[in-house]
Amino acid sequence: MIVQVALPYPVSRLFSYNVPSHLESFLFPSQRVKVPFRERNVKGYIISIEEGENPDLKEIVELLDIAPIIPSSLIKLIEWMKDTFLVPYGVLLKYALSDVLTIEDYVEIDAEGSDLHGLTLKKAYKKYGRERIFSLFSSGKIRMKDVFFHSIFPFSERKEWESGSLKKLFIGPFERRLKIYLDEIEAAFRKNKNCLFFVPPYGLSGKVVYDFLAKYYPGRVLWYGHEIKKKERIKIFFALGTSSPYLVLSNVSGLFLPLSNPGLVIIERPEDESYIMDTRFSINVAESAMKRCEIEGIPLVTGSISPPLSFIHRKDSFTEVKEESPHPFSIHTPSAKDDHRSIIGALKSIVLDAVNRNEDVAIFTPRKYYSGKIECMECKETFTCSSCKANLCLSKEKKGIFCPRCELVEETYERCRRCGSSLTSLKAFGAEFFKESLEKEIPQIPVYLVTSETVEKDLMNRLLEEKKSGRLLLVGTSVLSFLYGLGSENLIFVNWRELKRIWKYTAYERMHQLFMNLLDALKPKRIFFVGGKKGDLEIKYMMDPSMFRTVELKKREELNFPPSKSLVIIELSRRDVNRLERMGKKIEEYLRREGLYGYIYGQKREEDKSGYHLKIVLSGLTPEMKKKLFPLFDLYGVTLKVGSDRF
Repeated sequence: MIVQVALPYPVSRLFSYNVPSHLESFLFPSQRVKVPFRERNVKGYIISIEEGENPDLKEIVELLDIAPIIPSSLIKLIEWMKDTFLVPYGVLLKYALSDVLTIEDYVEIDAEGSDLHGLTLKKAYKKYGRERIFSLFSSGKIRMKDVFFHSIFPFSERKEWESGSLKKLFIGPFERRLKIYLDEIEAAFRKNKNCLFFVPPYGLSGKVVYDFLAKYYPGRVLWYGHEIKKKERIKIFFALGTSSPYLVLSNVSGLFLPLSNPGLVIIERPEDESYIMDTRFSINVAESAMKRCEIEGIPLVTGSISPPLSFIHRKDSFTEVKEESPHPFSIHTPSAKDDHRSIIGALKSIVLDAVNRNEDVAIFTPRKYYSGKIECMECKETFTCSSCKANLCLSKEKKGIFCPRCELVEETYERCRRCGSSLTSLKAFGAEFFKESLEKEIPQIPVYLVTSETVEKDLMNRLLEEKKSGRLLLVGTSVLSFLYGLGSENLIFVNWRELKRIWKYTAYERMHQLFMNLLDALKPKRIFFVGGKKGDLEIKYMMDPSMFRTVELKKREELNFPPSKSLVIIELSRRDVNRLERMGKKIEEYLRREGLYGYIYGQKREEDKSGYHLKIVLSGLTPEMKKKLFPLFDLYGVTLKVGSDRF
C-alpha cells in the first residue's frame, strides 16, 4: 500500500510512502506516523491510503496512533479550513493532533487474565512492541480505557449529524450576554449534553466568565488551554467522552476537542484578535467554530457588543438575531494641543475634577510602552533592532531599550550607531509614559498600569480590593476593555486617531469595536477625547452602531472589499531588491498561467530596515480559484493570507 502523508511544514504537496505489508491492516486517515524526510525521521499525518506499491518510494518508519484521536467530523472541518484560509494540511493537523494529545500514558489495556491487563499503552509498547499491541487491538482481543474515568477508548463515532440547528446572534451588553449563555447552557445540561465555550484568553475576560459559570455548575466547568498542565488537558479530552455533561471554556485550543455528545457551542466576542490561531496564515477560530457547528449540527450562540462586520453582512444566516442598546454616555472633547505636555495638562485637569466628584478614571492609549520611537537628535536616525530592524521602544517595565518584535532588551544601544551621538528624542508615547507623568503631576493618587505586560491572573480581584479603599486611576491599552465589573465613571481616549495609522485599512471597524467594548466593560458616564483635532475623530460616525454598520458595509461593497468579497494577500520579502523583483515576476507569471492575473486588486512595494517587501492582493476568487494558489507555498519566503474582515 501507499500512503499520502502531510508533513507539519508550510508546503503545498503531500508526500508518498510505501507501507510495509505487516502494518497495512493498522492504517487509518489522520493517523500520526514517523517517516524519513531529508535524512531524518519526522512526524507526519496520513491523508489517504491507496492500493499498490512503488519501489522508488521510501517506507514509513513507524505508526504512532493505535486508534483515531479525532472523529471524521473534525477531519471535514480541517479540510474546510485548509481551503478557506489557504493553510497546508500538515500545519492544521499539527494543531489538531498536537503533542498534548499523546495519550499513551493515560490509556490502559483492559484484558482480564492477561499480563497486559492494567498496563498503560506506553508500558505495553515498551514491553511487547507496538506491532503486537496494534494486532491484538485490531483483532478485538484487548480493549482500552482511559485512566481517569475508565471509559472505553476510542470514542464511538456519531452515526448521523443533525441539521437545521439553532444559530443565535445577540448584540448587547456583557451582563445580558451572560444571562443568555446561562439559559442555553442550562437547556443543554438538562439534555445531558456537553458545551464548548470560546472566550478571550483566561488572563483577560476568560477568568471572569469562568468564575461566573463555576458558581452555577461547580465541578462541571473546565478550562482548556496552555494555562493548565498537559495532564489536565488530557483529562478534559477524556471527560468529554463520558456520559456526564461538561462545559469547557477555551480560547483557541478547544477548536479540535472531540465532543461525543455535543449540545452547544458559544462564541463570546468573536471579533477579538485572540481568535487568530496563527498570524502567519490568519486562521480564524471563531469562523471555524461556526463551521464546526454547521458540520456537526451543533446549536450555536454567539454574542458581542460589536460583532464583526462579516456577521452583520450575513445576518440572514442566523436563525435568531437580537440587539439591545449600549450603555448611555456623554462625549467631551477638551481643547489640547497635539503634544505630550498639553495632553498631560488636560489629563490632570480631568482627573482632578473626577477626584472632586469621588469618581474613577480610566485612560486608554494605543501604545503600551513608554516610547514607541527613539530618534537621534543629531542625524534624525531612528533606533532599530540590530537583529530584525524593527523600531526599538523604551520600556520601563522591561527596564531598557526594547525590541517589541524580538522581545529582547538591547543592552548595547547607548549611542546612535550612525553618528555616535548620545542625544536622543523620544516619540510616540504610550501607557508607561502617561502613568509616570500622572504620578508626578498628581502624587496623591495611585496610578495602575493595565496592559498585556502587566496583566496577572488576579488583576481583577486586586483592583476590586483597591477600589474599596479609594478611587481608581487606570492607564492602559485595549486590555481595559476586558475589565468587566470594575466600572469607571470617566473614560479618556488619548491619541485616539493614532489607531488609524496603526490599523490602516481595517482601522474604522476595529476602532468602533474597541470603543464599544471599552464602553461595555467600564460603563462610563462621561467620555473624553484628548489629543488630535476634533474633525479627525469622526466621533458621531464611529460611535453610532447602526449608522456605522450601514455606511461601512456600503463602502466596502463599492470597493469590493471584505466582507462582500474575500481578499487573498500574497506576501514576499527579500533583502535584495533585484531578487524581490525576479520573484515577483515569477509569481505574476504563475498567476497568468492559472488564469488568476485578472483578479489582482492591487500591488504594494515597501522598503524598511529589514529589506524589501511585496504584497499582491487578489479579489473575488472562487473557492476553486483559491486552491490554485497552494503551489506558491513552495516558493521560498512566500506567505498567503485570506481576509474575511481583517488581516
